[in-house]
Amino acid sequence: MLAAALADDTTGALELGAMLAKFRARVLLRATPWPAGADVVVLDTQSRHVAPEAAQAIVFEHARRLRQANVLWIFKKTDSTLRGPVGAEFDGLLEAFPERSLVYAPAYPRLGRTVVKGILRVNGIPVAESEFAHDPLNPVTESSVVALIRSSCRHSSRVTIHDAETEFEMERIAESLWPAEEIAAGPAGFAGQWARLLPLPTSTPPPLPRVAKPFVVCGSLHPNSRAQSELARQLGVGVLESPPQRVPNPQQAAKEIAACAAKAVHSGRADILILFGGDTAREVFDALGCCELSSGGEIAPGVPVSFTESGFPVITKAGGFGKPELIREILESLRS
Repeated sequence: MLAAALADDTTGALELGAMLAKFRARVLLRATPWPAGADVVVLDTQSRHVAPEAAQAIVFEHARRLRQANVLWIFKKTDSTLRGPVGAEFDGLLEAFPERSLVYAPAYPRLGRTVVKGILRVNGIPVAESEFAHDPLNPVTESSVVALIRSSCRHSSRVTIHDAETEFEMERIAESLWPAEEIAAGPAGFAGQWARLLPLPTSTPPPLPRVAKPFVVCGSLHPNSRAQSELARQLGVGVLESPPQRVPNPQQAAKEIAACAAKAVHSGRADILILFGGDTAREVFDALGCCELSSGGEIAPGVPVSFTESGFPVITKAGGFGKPELIREILESLRS
């Protein structure tokens, strides 16, 4: 293996898979043996919702294995709105690779995330003043990327943080990494710029499937996802939703909705799943017995299509991402 990428949740891992689809990257949902002959792997570390100390330990263990495998190029995906224990995860990588530094480009201009003078803005609003400040699991309280990393990363002196407002700037940041072997970090959009320069063999990813029975599974409470699932219902698509409010045991609720989704697949009521939310996606894959996926690229920016080991297609999307009309765009792409 020559290159690897890490994400802290399942939708993020599949976003990375889409960016690395031309390398036939394999997205591993568990710490199983790496696929023989794979040049590029994506690891789902499931560290978004754990305490910083635990996140550091999880990422360190994955990074230690990458070091043992002599991986040359490493990318660490971070959430585009700074959710999760970002600084602690950087510590895990930097402690496993004490000779390396880390280059962090947290902007994602295609999705309205820009960084100016160290402040991350979402559609022009400082992220800690946006709707992401009210995230039920990872509320964002800091808009300054510099302040966040300095306060949460013990090795912040080895982290270089870049401003960017345009895709052109992101391209230039990616180009500045080569041929050095510094660790790159940022949202999935920066992974695409980084991957553009990987000197590895490429091939055409599997084609987008044509389907007749799409099935939406919404486990996210975010208003964006709820509006998308409602529009899917109006368009005549099967929809399965979690309760519309917080429940005492969200993990059990996610398992129950995942079991229903798996039944829809096994009974033939669905020939593709469209999953909203990383926790929901992970539970659905567990219910399907899926341990790794391959990518077919993006169906829309930030919306990857992937295939399970049996070849069953799945579309995934982060819970807070996209306007209501995004689901119409997805469905029209599938039927074209």
